[in-house]
Amino acid sequence: MTHAWFDGVKSQVLPLLAPRLRQPLNDWMEQASSQAVLGMEEWRLRTGQPPLIITSQRDYPIMRGSCNTPLMVESEDLELTLQLMTRYSPYAHQEEMRHLFLALPGGHRVGLAGQVLSENGSVRLLQHVSSMNIRLARSVAGCAQTVIGRILQDKRPASTLIISPPGCGKTTLLRDLARLSSNGFDKEGVVASRVGIVDERSEVAACLRGIPQHDVGMNTDVLDGCPKPIGMGLMIRCMNPEIIVVDEIGSPQDTEAVLDALNAGVRLLTTAHGQDVDDIMQRPQLRRLTQTVQFSHFVILSRRRGPGTIERILPATRDARGSKSE
Repeated sequence: MTHAWFDGVKSQVLPLLAPRLRQPLNDWMEQASSQAVLGMEEWRLRTGQPPLIITSQRDYPIMRGSCNTPLMVESEDLELTLQLMTRYSPYAHQEEMRHLFLALPGGHRVGLAGQVLSENGSVRLLQHVSSMNIRLARSVAGCAQTVIGRILQDKRPASTLIISPPGCGKTTLLRDLARLSSNGFDKEGVVASRVGIVDERSEVAACLRGIPQHDVGMNTDVLDGCPKPIGMGLMIRCMNPEIIVVDEIGSPQDTEAVLDALNAGVRLLTTAHGQDVDDIMQRPQLRRLTQTVQFSHFVILSRRRGPGTIERILPATRDARGSKSE
């Protein structure tokens, strides 16, 4: 198979797996259908369980060669994989690992689970990794073109909240909105704007050593790994953005930072977990923002026709409840 995204996964992620796991996963990708391979979303590695390839349609356990018995992940496999992912310097990545993830080349990310040592209510150290969730990054340039023209105000995107359950493509849509806002988009009359991304979990720009692995636009500045409540204020003071992009707001601290940014005249593009506007209205902090019409538009996503299905784009100035497609 020749496909740029697939070739990237094979060159960027596959070599970081322990050899005992690497070859069987490669064999599966060579033998599976193009639809299954291009639909890959995650690789799950759990001690004592077979590796799972999660696709948009189903999960595939990895078998052992021609024996047709599951290949079981061993703790040594995860230990070696962690060494490869950190270039044999896991202690140099302890700050990332305190947040239970690692950033990989190409924007891919690894979620981690295992034994946690905590201190004062926060994670101090992750020991004995027992599970890995390798999330395969997929930029979809142009996926926001059908959205951006409907949320414009004076040729720039107005403050907009993207709502969806997990796994429905809200971060992918947010990333492309940032790119189009930064570069401008003549077809819809969008002028180029200064964009600041506060990427607390390194998922929007997917920085590796400070450099975005995704195309987020030529007029975009990124604060990577910075908590949103701190980063929004720093971005406004230091980089003078016209638009701020943050992923997954919801805490009281997020709410205060969002209100401060909006009061400073900055537009906000952000996301929240939920089924629809009624759902997020059950959460006090988000209700506070929506009831005071701090957002101009809501974009509601689902997986009804696959990840990134746009159910509705609603102005926040009228009753925006419900999620039936238009």
